[in-house]
Amino acid sequence: MSLSLEELRAVVTELRPLLVGAVLQKVKQPSQHALLLEFFGRTGAHSVLICTRVGFVRLHTVDKARVRRSKVSGPGGFMMKLRKELTMARLDDMRVERRDRVVRFLFETGEGRMSLLFEATGHHPNVFLLDENDVILGSLGPNLSRKRELVQGLRYQWPMPSSGQSAQGFRFLDKSRTVCEQVDAFYADLWTRHQKEEMLHQLRWRLRSLIRHESRKQLRIQQDMKKAQRADEMFRNAELLKANLATLHGPPRPHFVELQDENGKTIRLNLDPRMTPAQNMQWMFKRAKALKKGQGILRQRMADSEELLQKLRQLYAEVKSEGAWTRVDELAEQAIGLGIRISRGEAEPEAPKRSEAATHKPFRVFRSIHNERILVGKTGQDNETLTFKIARDNDYWFHVVGMPGSHVVLARANKKDVDFESIRDAAILAAYFSKARDEGRAEVMYTQRRHVHRTRQGKAGAVHVRLSQTITVDLREERLQRLLNSEESKE
Repeated sequence: MSLSLEELRAVVTELRPLLVGAVLQKVKQPSQHALLLEFFGRTGAHSVLICTRVGFVRLHTVDKARVRRSKVSGPGGFMMKLRKELTMARLDDMRVERRDRVVRFLFETGEGRMSLLFEATGHHPNVFLLDENDVILGSLGPNLSRKRELVQGLRYQWPMPSSGQSAQGFRFLDKSRTVCEQVDAFYADLWTRHQKEEMLHQLRWRLRSLIRHESRKQLRIQQDMKKAQRADEMFRNAELLKANLATLHGPPRPHFVELQDENGKTIRLNLDPRMTPAQNMQWMFKRAKALKKGQGILRQRMADSEELLQKLRQLYAEVKSEGAWTRVDELAEQAIGLGIRISRGEAEPEAPKRSEAATHKPFRVFRSIHNERILVGKTGQDNETLTFKIARDNDYWFHVVGMPGSHVVLARANKKDVDFESIRDAAILAAYFSKARDEGRAEVMYTQRRHVHRTRQGKAGAVHVRLSQTITVDLREERLQRLLNSEESKE
């Protein structure tokens, strides 16, 4: 979809009266494949975009305020070379060379003439800076041509003439607008479609992955349901073992026993030799009860999984349908509603500036009675950051029981255990920065951070705790005021 030779000639014909005789004031590189040249001359200021991205190769004037800028690590070497050699240089001529898609910008500098050569041909478009003898001084991109050696210090070699894109025709026939305006609008629409198709491709890939995941999940649930169906059998075996405990003689911890049920049928029960028959009976009752309870949970999980899988397959069919890119925003919203996160590429909001990011701390800092640091999260996302990115595995983690509240971390300076007074201080802060603040007393769980895990598909800050202890604290204690007064500066 790059510019054809006829279209490139039309652009150059339109730009020559505007740019020839103008001074190049600034050179910018908005992305890896683009240069922005800012001229000022008799007809005013003009910004010219040169793009070498495959599929978007073009040259035209633009409104510099609307040029998309990608995140780059810093000024490239070629751009710095252009700024050094061509800043404030006068443009003497601009023309299409050798009846091919090669445009030369001829500049008059204080040290002689230099050329900026834009190759809009083939699969490896590029921009070269040449001296007055056409020796290459630098290039925007690397040399990817197998037929020409286009490296710094060697004389530039012209591409072989081709008639490519001759069947494309001339696409910009609107007489009410300039050719550059039409080119700019055309590629803006093309880029928008490209972004939507990229997002659609990402969504399609993500849905395929989730459909496979849910299908495998249903297989695992089915296997668990088969195990849960043994609950009734295990109950019967436990009852049989209970009825015959008094008649069992032999080793105190046998590997198996053979018993007769009410129908006179002999049943062999395998036992755990590490336990007595009575302990095996208790374990069977407990296991059967758990399996019985698990049947309802597994049926609900299977129903939820089938419902989600149906929605995923329905959305996947819509994403694969013809013209789906025109509804990509609607499809993306449906995906988000199903808990699917997709990147919107360059349409995402820009990252916060360094000054703004540096001023935000995800936690407050207090000091315990023994001067140990107690960190208190501020928001749900801050709780997530504090618990899983800042706290260490051996730090103590606190949260009020049964109510929303801040995550609180008692940082351990070394591997030695902390004293109980510091634990009580952290527990009081966990209760104070929660919904239990007005109740006067609260129950707080605490554990080491290694036992805290994220909740799948939960809100930011939602966790489940594998192992914990609880402590009851009184918010009317004098130590609460001491802790609040110990807060470190917020700056």
